[in-house]
Amino acid sequence: MNRWVKGLLMIGIIAGLANCTEDKYLDENVNEAGLKTTETEFTERYVVDCEESANFDFGTSANVTLTNDGEYLNFTITGIEDWMVRFLAIYVGPFEDIPYKDDGRIDHNSFNDVMYYSPMLSQVTYQIPISEEWDGCITIVIKIIMIKELSDGSKLTEYDYVLLNGLPYFDYCFDCCEVTGYRTQTPGGWGAPAKGNNPGSYRDAYFDMAFPEGLMVGLDGEGFSLTLSSAYAVEHFLPSGGKPLPLTMDYVDPTSDDLGNTLAGHVVALSLSVGFDYYDEDFGASDFNLGDLVLSDETGFGGMTVNEVLDHANTVLGGGSSMYSASQLQEILDMINNSFVDGQYDSAYDIFECEE
Repeated sequence: MNRWVKGLLMIGIIAGLANCTEDKYLDENVNEAGLKTTETEFTERYVVDCEESANFDFGTSANVTLTNDGEYLNFTITGIEDWMVRFLAIYVGPFEDIPYKDDGRIDHNSFNDVMYYSPMLSQVTYQIPISEEWDGCITIVIKIIMIKELSDGSKLTEYDYVLLNGLPYFDYCFDCCEVTGYRTQTPGGWGAPAKGNNPGSYRDAYFDMAFPEGLMVGLDGEGFSLTLSSAYAVEHFLPSGGKPLPLTMDYVDPTSDDLGNTLAGHVVALSLSVGFDYYDEDFGASDFNLGDLVLSDETGFGGMTVNEVLDHANTVLGGGSSMYSASQLQEILDMINNSFVDGQYDSAYDIFECEE
């Protein structure tokens, strides 16, 4: 038995299903009426990467959602304003095995499961058990027919494939990851006055222990540097606006009025996060160090760790040479500083390689 089909034998339909038959044909007025979207085979499909939920396009008759509870992929079809689920056909398996008719149209009657509901249902939840055999991605195709009975006895029919990005099938991918459990703060966060449990309170409580000799960024002795000797000095320097530029002199406890330099501000902010993470095992939830995270190729810093990027930024800030400009380094540091604000991973900043 095909391993893709094998996992579907446990599929269940929820929502008070009555008289669900294996009849593969519908009434003449809706059976084999032709497809509105897929006259020929597409070569592309939308990819859903390990998302816990997703919404699908299906006209005005139904809402279709996907949720992943860790054990099942759950597809829920909910009729809108008296629309009812009449028919559901679903294919799960390799993309290349999607069944087609001789005329090039998708053959939904040959899908893994084909269901005709009588009586019709206002909501159907279809469960696909998540299988360890499903390495990488599986392709899913769903066709639905919705019926609305009018007061005069006539019926409205809406039938189509569930669409993502305009395509009638999509890949759901399991072989992916989220880099979570780390913590960063923006320059504004580290520069905030202490209040409650905010980053400013953490800074004031731990700075002297994590940085007993103060925090120095830039180059010491071979260029120019900026030193912040206390939590008070950090608060009054961050955030620092202005252009990202190399330092032209040494600074000790400057305020943001004394030095406006966004590169310096982001170097200080990331240095604080990395330093606190090394000092305090509870700074972030991860068992690994923020400084050891590896940047992805898409960032232009592929293969480099956060510590290595920070080294480049310190070099440029101190007036040394690097293959990266001050603007490039300020931009990547800005992204890193925003990736895990308050310990919450922000998927908008998907800049790290998956951890092995």
